[in-house]
Amino acid sequence: MNGINNVKIYIEQYKVIGYNSDKNNRAYPILESGKVLSSSVDNPNTDKLPYLVNFTNNEQRKYVVKAMNNLPSYIKNNIRVISFNPTSIFPDGLRLYMRDGNKVYVLISNFKSKMPYYHSIASKLKSKSVIKLEVGAYSYPQSNR
Repeated sequence: MNGINNVKIYIEQYKVIGYNSDKNNRAYPILESGKVLSSSVDNPNTDKLPYLVNFTNNEQRKYVVKAMNNLPSYIKNNIRVISFNPTSIFPDGLRLYMRDGNKVYVLISNFKSKMPYYHSIASKLKSKSVIKLEVGAYSYPQSNR
């Protein structure tokens, strides 16, 4: 309130933290709240924000978005694609494709707790590798498989 007849309103918008890609390769902005906007963006790559693909469950996507918001910026900025990749063993599996060329396999259920270790693991690698964080943590060079 500012005086008798004046009210000041401050609006803080949710930031776009990534893009949801559909079957036609259109990119829809995802807000930090987890909401996917209904209008597509023509050239999203200028933002260097990650794509979240293959998510069929909105709650899972929202969980990953909120967990990603809590990651240090040097890890968050390195994520290029987060793909929902369920298997019979890991029904909540994710594959992350990083800008530095590494791939990360992690579960939605432990994404928040295990992704902060990415930087320390990746810094010790000598070549582009697959880092498996589903159960424990280990890595192997991509050229080995």
